[in-house]
Order: sequence, then structure tokens, then C-alpha cells
Amino acid sequence: MNTYIAFRIDNDDYGLDLRYVKEVLLAVAIRKIPHSLPFVKGVMNVRGHITPVIDLKRLFSNSSSAYSIHSHIVIAQHQENLLAFIVDEVYDVLTISSEQLQKPQQTIPISSFLDFVGEREGRLLLLLNLPKIMETARLCSVDRALEWQTQEKIYG
Repeated sequence: MNTYIAFRIDNDDYGLDLRYVKEVLLAVAIRKIPHSLPFVKGVMNVRGHITPVIDLKRLFSNSSSAYSIHSHIVIAQHQENLLAFIVDEVYDVLTISSEQLQKPQQTIPISSFLDFVGEREGRLLLLLNLPKIMETARLCSVDRALEWQTQEKIYG
């Protein structure tokens, strides 16, 4: 049995293994960072730690989430790294048996970001792979930094 926090982005249901979840906050101030990647909303201070805030909707589909006072921020931790992401609503904590989970099919566009796919009350529940999301954000940030460094050398 695994325990997941369940949340919604638009009309899609997602889950994250509860062992990664540090806390859930209501909408808080996010400071934008110039020249950041499109899916990076900015950073926020989480108890003295500057934490990147990811727009999962933008990462998955290239459309942006509407961040409002009704949004929730999920603070997740993997090893020593913190990551925050914007969700429309956190609505449950679920215990799901391994028998109820399947590996995602490669035909699912975001399958590389998923650990498993499950079902909840007739709805598909996409269970996120936090280490993969963190690694993608890190690699994209490195690529962006190299791109900026190259432009600086060319254009001075």
C-alpha cells in the first residue's frame, strides 16, 4: 500500500507519493526570476529556503496555470532538494494498493514524468515521478544557463 496526496490541475487528477510532500500552502507570493524557463513561475521562501516554483501545467502542456488566491502550492522534497509546484486544488490523501497501479503507456504524452497510473472513482489518477521532474527542471536550467552564457560571449 502506498499513500499519495491527490490534486487537480484543470480537470486532470494527479498524485504524488506522500513521503515526498513536505507541506501544502495556500497561494503565497512568488518572486519572478528574469530569463527563467517558461515552466518556472519563480521562487518563494519556504522557511528560510529559496525554493523554485514550477508550473506543472506549463511543463506538461505548454499552457500556463491561472495562479490565484484559490491555488495551492505543494512543497515537495527529494533528498536535499525542495521544489514547489502550483496546483488548482489538493483534495485528498489516498492509500492505493500496488495491484491498483499500472506503469504508464508510452503513448501518454507525459509518461516520462509518471511513476504509475491509477484509477479513483472512475477517473484516471496520474502519479508523478518527482525525481524525474526535478531532474528535468535541473537539466533545462543548465541548458538555459549555457544558452545565456553563449549569447553573452557572442553579443557581449
